[in-house]
Amino acid sequence: MQPALVIAALALATITMSSHMDLGSAGRERARSLGEYANGLFQAALNDGSTDPALAQAFLVSILSGRLIGLC
Repeated sequence: MQPALVIAALALATITMSSHMDLGSAGRERARSLGEYANGLFQAALNDGSTDPALAQAFLVSILSGRLIGLC
């Protein structure tokens, strides 16, 4: 499994649990860190010439979680 996809999914899950009632600002910061890490993994895979289809999924999940993080 593509590591960027796993980390991006964790970022998405964390941001969805980061309302004021759940994880709050600490959760949003954790989601931001996970999103940056996923982006780094994604970029590294692209630089290595990877053609793994899961990279497209990782990209989409990263974009979605990044948009949600930006709304917080």
